[in-house]
Amino acid sequence: MAANLIRSAKSGSGWTLNDVEAYHISLNQVDPLLFFGLQELPQPSVDQELLSNADADAMQQDCNAELITYLDLAMIPEKGEIAVDDFAVELFRVLGYVMPGIVMVGTSPVFFKIPVTRTLSAHIRRGTYPPEETHVTYCYPPVPRPARRHSEGMKPLEA
Repeated sequence: MAANLIRSAKSGSGWTLNDVEAYHISLNQVDPLLFFGLQELPQPSVDQELLSNADADAMQQDCNAELITYLDLAMIPEKGEIAVDDFAVELFRVLGYVMPGIVMVGTSPVFFKIPVTRTLSAHIRRGTYPPEETHVTYCYPPVPRPARRHSEGMKPLEA
């Protein structure tokens, strides 16, 4: 029955557990050190002002004020997914990252490793469900208050 469904591209927030199961995806959360293959996570290489100040109006650098303004807007649910997208683009530009493998949940990133085989790629092109399971690993970066990850995102500065 799933083979007869019409499939179309979706935003990450539009995926359900049914989609994950239909595409034979298994998700495995791992520790950030294991995920990145490191003994210790590096400190962020950003302007210290961003790490010590959460108020856009108090920023000395315009580019830092702009990033924090995007963050503030992304934390307002009524602004919608586009505000989160705008924040993510600006954040990853500042950090020098690229987007593939990163999903934003509110203002909190989730990192994914997705093994893309020729078979999986062919099924994606054809819009069919792959019979083989795809094992995806993911991790949440450490935040000061993990239980508040979805409500606070990247906003708290206290360690």
